[in-house]
Amino acid sequence: MAELRNTYSIFAAAVLLLLCSCTKESDAVVPQGESTGFLLATKAQAAPGTTFRILAYGSTEADHFNVISEGTYSLQQDKKFGEFPYLTASALDDNGLLLAEDPTKALAVPYEQAGNSFYISYVSPGKIHSGGSYETDLAEPFYSSDVQKTVINNYGLVEMTKELYDRRAKIGFRFFKTQEAAEKTMEIRDLAIVGAGNIYWPASKQITSATEDNLPATLQPVAADGSLQIYECKEFDDMPFVLSGIYAPKDTVAAHLLKDESYALEFAPTNLQESNYLLVQFNLVVDGGGPLLVTAPLTYNAAADKTMVLEPLTTYMYNIYVSGTYIKTILEVTPLQGWEDIEFGWEIKDNTEKVYFGEFEFSQWEENPWEDNKDINSSNN
Repeated sequence: MAELRNTYSIFAAAVLLLLCSCTKESDAVVPQGESTGFLLATKAQAAPGTTFRILAYGSTEADHFNVISEGTYSLQQDKKFGEFPYLTASALDDNGLLLAEDPTKALAVPYEQAGNSFYISYVSPGKIHSGGSYETDLAEPFYSSDVQKTVINNYGLVEMTKELYDRRAKIGFRFFKTQEAAEKTMEIRDLAIVGAGNIYWPASKQITSATEDNLPATLQPVAADGSLQIYECKEFDDMPFVLSGIYAPKDTVAAHLLKDESYALEFAPTNLQESNYLLVQFNLVVDGGGPLLVTAPLTYNAAADKTMVLEPLTTYMYNIYVSGTYIKTILEVTPLQGWEDIEFGWEIKDNTEKVYFGEFEFSQWEENPWEDNKDINSSNN
């Protein structure tokens, strides 16, 4: 009788398994191995074959912003979980090109860290990174998400809710004479952006550079029309691309991130990169004298004593007013849906946020250290 009961139990279990397999929803996806599955919950319009690299950064005081694990994925035709596309673990080359589906490439955190919270970010295409950072070509789009704080258990599904953005901004300039300098002749030479890096750190949104090269911007003279405007970046290509993110000293970045609700840090971050403010530099000739080398900050708002974060898909037009003794900067900020939205000659003033950056005085032709005019330290945020 006992043997009959055992035989019946085995048969019932087999039938139950068969029934479960028959009633399983056709669009359900089982994560691959001991790893977490990822869904694109942003409703991103990604085509089949699009590749992604997902990085899991530490979120504790000991390992924050350090890469703990990573996985490479592709979007395959019609693989969804409910309404969201399901990412398939895949082998990629260093440039993020798809080689083949490969479950061994899925993201899985170390066993002892399973169940912990991580900062998750993803880039597309899934190109190779260096220590959690990406070297970019400013002439090409670079797509990356902000981080989201997520518990990783090495099973189950994670919805990637942060949008992918082209992490570039455009910076342009208009130069004006002030009213008191209306009768002076002025010439702006060698306009360049100083500190525009090509390395993006998704965990902190910092920008750094492997070189010390300046980024030139193109100015075109403006015919005198009573407005006192003398130069402007007039065409699309006159305005250089820069990476969007945080340009500021490391302690200032730490103060900013500590207040950012998306990180929910309970400690001052220290795993940051050495970086600095983004600056504009040019030679100024007034009435044939000089030239005077002028530098001024582009990501530090002196009037508000605040660091400004450059946002992706945004144009920043700096209106710089020049006299013989000081410069004054007022910024116009315009968010865009895409770079094709810019039409030249555009009227950026129709949709802008104006930021007064303060005045920076100079009295000697030989030097103009704007840092001497304003104390810049970790109190800025």
